[in-house]
This record gives sequence, structure tokens and C-alpha cells, in this order.
Amino acid sequence: MNTGDGVAKIATEAFAGNKALTDLYIGKNVESIGDKAFADCSALVAVNLPASVKYISAASFAGCSALSKITVDAESKNYKAVGDVIYTADGKTLVMVANKNAKSVAIANGTETIAANAFDVAKGVASITFPASLREIKGNALDVTAWFNSQNDEVYAGPVLYKVKGAVANINVKNGTVAIADNAINNPAVKSVSFPETVKYIGDFAFAKSGITGVTIPYSVEGIGVGAFSDTAITYANISSVSKLQVIEASTFKNCAKLAKIVIPASVQVVSADAFAG
Repeated sequence: MNTGDGVAKIATEAFAGNKALTDLYIGKNVESIGDKAFADCSALVAVNLPASVKYISAASFAGCSALSKITVDAESKNYKAVGDVIYTADGKTLVMVANKNAKSVAIANGTETIAANAFDVAKGVASITFPASLREIKGNALDVTAWFNSQNDEVYAGPVLYKVKGAVANINVKNGTVAIADNAINNPAVKSVSFPETVKYIGDFAFAKSGITGVTIPYSVEGIGVGAFSDTAITYANISSVSKLQVIEASTFKNCAKLAKIVIPASVQVVSADAFAG
């Protein structure tokens, strides 16, 4: 199918569920491909991505169980393909692994973020090499992979604590870890956590609904995500007085009804909406 060169935007779910679509030529003036635009097009095998595209996500092809190739125009200033993997042009974000047959992925050095849904097409990936540059894994991106299913207890993706599986009560995050992924410890079995002074980032909802009762955040932490400690029974949050933290994001401590003590360091400039609500 050829979308034609007059099309500038392909909307969310525009072709979702089209079982007849096998090959897709995206017109040279398309700038945006919406989330789930081609979701569940189960016969779709190959896609070209023209230089004009400025926005695409892995969710655009969610459920495309036959997809084995996305070709990115060499003139694109927004995206590039390295083997089976689509990255932003600067190489900082892994957007998606675009081959259902992929079994191993070596993520390029310089990659800082793995986008949500990045492995939804490539669920059979059993081996992943993570670069030291990795800082962020969004939205449970690795949960669908064979690699994740083979892991136990504390699951690290290179320098990122990705997830805690099973009944692990006490977490001592290993030295050298730089980030805690989104939704890493939504595990009520976890009762305590300690951080090394190498951790810089705590992801969105990283400890939401966990069993922790208190937290000490070291000076090295520069960012704490939305809802990071929400819906927990923590009674205290100690943030280092020499912290580099500048923003307490929305819902960070929302529904923490037992939170009785927190000292906000002088570095904090913004306390966002609902940060301590409930």
C-alpha cells in the first residue's frame, strides 16, 4: 500500500486491524505516524520510513506480528536504522526493534533511553547487550522479551535497575547503578531499599505500590520521576541536603498517608501538582 505524497499525518489507529496489509510505502511528506496507527496489522512485513517523518513510536506497529523490516531513508534527520533497530538520529533513544525474528540485540553505545513498547515486535529477543550510556527505560519496555522472562530477582539492564521479581524483601542497589527504571519496584514484597551514590535518576512510578516504609535519597540523584513513591506506606523521605534535585514531580509522594517527615533541600525550585496529595 502507498499512502500517497499528499498525506502529512497518519492518525492514531488509522489502519489498525487491517489484516490484508502486507507492505507499506509511506508517502514522502508524512511527518507524523500516530500511536497504534498500524496496530494489529498482522500480515504487515515491510515498511519504509521517509525522511519527512518527525514522530513515530513503537506503538505505531503494536501487534504487527509478521513485521521483519523497517527501512529508514538515508536522508532522514530524525531517525536511523542500525541493523534491526530504529534509533533517533542522534542515537540517544532506541525507538524500536523492528524484526519479529530478532533473537539478540546489541544496543549501540551512546543510547540513553529505551522507549516504551520498543520490543513489542521482537518479543523473542533472548540476549540483549546494554551500553554503559543507558539512563532510562520507559514503560516496561523489556517485559515482553524472552530475555526478561529468563531473569530472576533483581534484574539489571546494564547500569539500570530494571525490575525486581519475586519475594525480595530488601534491595541494596549495586554500586555503579545510575538509574532506577520506570515501574521498577511496584512490588509489595520489597520492604526496604538503599541506594549507592552513583544513582542519578529514579524513574516514573519506580516504587509505586511497593512495601517500602522509608527512603533515603543520596546527593547524587538529579531527577525523580512522576509518582515515584506514590501509594506507599513510607513514613519518612530523607533527601540529602547537598542534593542536585531541582524538581519534585507530580504525584511523587501522592497517597503516602503515613509520610510524617520530609526535608526538601535548597536545590529544589519546583514542587509540582499533587506532589504530596492524599
